[in-house]
Amino acid sequence: MRRTSLKLIKVALIIIIPSAVVVLFYMNIPDPPVEVVREAVVALGDARSRNARTYSPKTFRQAEQYHDSAMFHWDYQNSRFLLFRNYDEVVRYAGLSALYSARAVDQTSHNSSSLKLKLGQKIGELNELLRTFNARFNRYPLSNELRKMVSRGKLILSEGEIAYAKGAYLQANIKLSEAEPMLKESFDSANDHLSEYFESYSQWKKWFDATISETKKLRSYAVIVDKFAGKCYLYHNGSRIHEFDAELGRQWIGDKRHQGDNATPEGRYRVTKKLAGGSTKYYKALLLDYPNEEDRKRFAGEKENGTLPQNARIGGLIEIHGHGGKGSDWTEGCVALVNSDMDELYKLVKVGTPVTIIGSEKNLAAVKMIQ
Repeated sequence: MRRTSLKLIKVALIIIIPSAVVVLFYMNIPDPPVEVVREAVVALGDARSRNARTYSPKTFRQAEQYHDSAMFHWDYQNSRFLLFRNYDEVVRYAGLSALYSARAVDQTSHNSSSLKLKLGQKIGELNELLRTFNARFNRYPLSNELRKMVSRGKLILSEGEIAYAKGAYLQANIKLSEAEPMLKESFDSANDHLSEYFESYSQWKKWFDATISETKKLRSYAVIVDKFAGKCYLYHNGSRIHEFDAELGRQWIGDKRHQGDNATPEGRYRVTKKLAGGSTKYYKALLLDYPNEEDRKRFAGEKENGTLPQNARIGGLIEIHGHGGKGSDWTEGCVALVNSDMDELYKLVKVGTPVTIIGSEKNLAAVKMIQ
């Protein structure tokens, strides 16, 4: 009986001791931090989906680096013997990755809002620049290259506005960054051209003042054409009594230099003939004494110094005539009025009436102020 008990005890020990060892073995195996790593991966994915890589690149890159470190230590610990594994570094780096991912999301939200605000301001600035450009240069005969650049800039700006309205701020930023230099360069170039044109303002003012003084002194009529304003004014006894819209030569900027340049001349002229019926193809017309002595002298000087070819001709037949109202500058150098305005002017103007054509009654600063 005693021997049987001893055998039972030995069997029990054989069973219990290994089992205890196995239990103790598995009790000391560290559990892999699956949940911590999963949270880090989710946080990084959330930051990525919110474009943190673009809006918060430094912080997002740090979050990625911490994630990579966590994965490195994860793989390394999993390769070790079970009892020797230690996931502390995995937990630490995974936690840092989740933390920096959250920071990247916060920074992205802030930076995105900031970019939205900046883009909105930029859109407003560029549209204001276009408004000023259109007001100042709508009928100004700029070069085709400059007009094309403005049109291209407007198109790209429109694409940027569409992207902005959709919340695609990165795309909007790209478009606005492309449109801005086009529009600003065009505006600056046009302003430089305008400033160069207005260098003749002092001469225009002398002609203008002399014409007004003559109408006061003689109590007579005088016509003044303001090319930049696109206006034809009728004065009597020093006072403006009529204002008409005027259409000019296709290339009206600057003085007329030669036949065929489509420029409207600048200077002091007089009406030499009143034409109506079959004597003119433009309803009614007032023929001017272009070229006058001053025009011939300037033309000869340009041929002499080589700025005009020797076969150039000075031209003539400059009129104020009807058939205007086309909404653009289209003549070969004449001044066109709508027929009803031409009737009024024709009725009051006589042969010998002064006609002064100037670039602008206002100086450059005043012209820019009213835009």
